[in-house]
Amino acid sequence: MARHQELLGRNCERMQRAILQGLGSDRPRLRGRRISLDELETFETDRRLRPVTVPVLVDVRSLFVFGAEVGTLPARGNLRPRDRARKDREELMFGRRENESRFAVTGVVRAAAPYFEPGSGMVLLTDRKQSYIGILQQELGQKIRHHRIPSSLARGRSNPLFQINHTLASLRDGVSRLVRRNWAHSKKRQRLRSHLWIWIVWRNFVRAITNRAPGTTCAMALGVMDRKLTLPDMCRWKAEYLR
Repeated sequence: MARHQELLGRNCERMQRAILQGLGSDRPRLRGRRISLDELETFETDRRLRPVTVPVLVDVRSLFVFGAEVGTLPARGNLRPRDRARKDREELMFGRRENESRFAVTGVVRAAAPYFEPGSGMVLLTDRKQSYIGILQQELGQKIRHHRIPSSLARGRSNPLFQINHTLASLRDGVSRLVRRNWAHSKKRQRLRSHLWIWIVWRNFVRAITNRAPGTTCAMALGVMDRKLTLPDMCRWKAEYLR
């Protein structure tokens, strides 16, 4: 099962990138759109000692997920004496756990950058995390305008970050290992990455965007596909198969 998950996850990632890279002259469909970036937090093995960050990039209108990445976070603070002792033992064996948030966010933005063109009028919405400013300037430059939304706003439909918050909630529910704190979580973040890409392609190309539009997927709403894929399509994908 682990081998099949890794193969399918890698194939799903290649599938989405091949479809987006094949836009060619249709790329103007992405002009003037609003996209959102935020990070979901989960963990591997231990909630306190081994937290994990998952940055996700989403189109606001179609809810199309451009990508996700996985990175480590340092152990939480204010640990109980027993947990501090466990942390010390782990650091002796494996070294200090690094904060890979910047690395993971950069990876997501860099992978999506080729799909956006300078002067396209695109707007990227994030919260006010300071590190986002430098990353977006470095990776996207003049391709987008960056709008920072205060976290104090109510998390309702009127919040500009509602769509990314909704997507992260759907991701937690759809990727079952993120649903509970004490079971079904990812033992290895590498396996989590494979699982994420399976969910992303299923969400973008197979699942209906809403129950009220059962024949329309996120990819169709974005304009990168003209039909809804089936699960067999997704599982046996080859570049020539979808032409």
